Amino acid sequence: VTKGVKIQLADNQVVVDCIITVKYGCSIVNVAKAVQEKIVNVITSTTGFEKPHVNVHVSGIAFEK
Repeated sequence: VTKGVKIQLADNQVVVDCIITVKYGCSIVNVAKAVQEKIVNVITSTTGFEKPHVNVHVSGIAFEK
């Protein structure tokens, strides 16, 4: 699995793929939605592109040692 963020610009549309690991005990859905909303807000406010398409991929769960 690759790690990080992939950003593409196609037909004047921004597409972001973000790969994350979620801490054990946290709601995967809530964390992914929060990440998605934050990325959308940052892209919209800094670039002016409206409605960027953001995909959040959960690659795994991080357990405490």
